[in-house]
Amino acid sequence: PIYQELLDKYDAGFIAGGATQNSIRVAQWMLTKAGLTNNTAFMGCVGSDNYAKTLEECASKDGVLTHYMKDESTPTGTCAVLVKDGERSLIANLAAANNFKKSHLETPEAEAIYSA
Repeated sequence: PIYQELLDKYDAGFIAGGATQNSIRVAQWMLTKAGLTNNTAFMGCVGSDNYAKTLEECASKDGVLTHYMKDESTPTGTCAVLVKDGERSLIANLAAANNFKKSHLETPEAEAIYSA
């Protein structure tokens, strides 16, 4: 419920997040500054919803190749970040992020990414 409220009442923004995906985004930003584009990738699990679409768009915009496993029965994980007077609070819901399966790494698309 908090996520829709933040979107409705505030000028909320989106980034492709999660600790690992954030680290990969920063690495790609640094590589881009060095003239190396499209050198990072991330695999995770998302639902089949608008948050998944937004996550993929944000990561792609940052130059990260994504190959998300889709879980049709669980929504995409979300995390609201609230900042007040320099203090930060996180409201996380991992949801589909908990459902990543090893079998996703065995797909042809995944193998092409980690074999490149």
